[in-house]
Amino acid sequence: MNHLLVKIGVVGLAIISLLLAGCHPGLANRLLSSEATPYAQRLVHNPDGIGKFYLGREIAQVMGHQGAAWLERPSRRVEEQPDQVVKDLNLQPTDVVADIGAGSGYFSFRLSSYLPQGKVFAVDVQPEMIEILNFLKQENRAAAQVLYC
Repeated sequence: MNHLLVKIGVVGLAIISLLLAGCHPGLANRLLSSEATPYAQRLVHNPDGIGKFYLGREIAQVMGHQGAAWLERPSRRVEEQPDQVVKDLNLQPTDVVADIGAGSGYFSFRLSSYLPQGKVFAVDVQPEMIEILNFLKQENRAAAQVLYC
């Protein structure tokens, strides 16, 4: 009897893992594996995120121009340490940098201060984000070498 339950249990687990693989491929693998993973999923999470975490940090929702204020949030300085990120790039004063998916220019403007003879190309596909970049450049009297595409 116990042998039959073990077989049913293994078959049931295999069927469940196949069903889950269609919706959550990583979840099925985690259920059948004892290996630790850098990914986690939580039902209770920040509304700005998607409920999936990588190395303990929640993955953000896809960003649209409507969420530009979130890109400029004060907590970002502590969470992401942007000044340290830019410093670690070891930029030379004449370098030319492209900030692809620049959004509101959060990193573009930081990069520009390291490139007094260089250029920063802030690239974004959303015309509204380019408008926000232009506004913030004027508002903050930001470096003139930030160019928008």
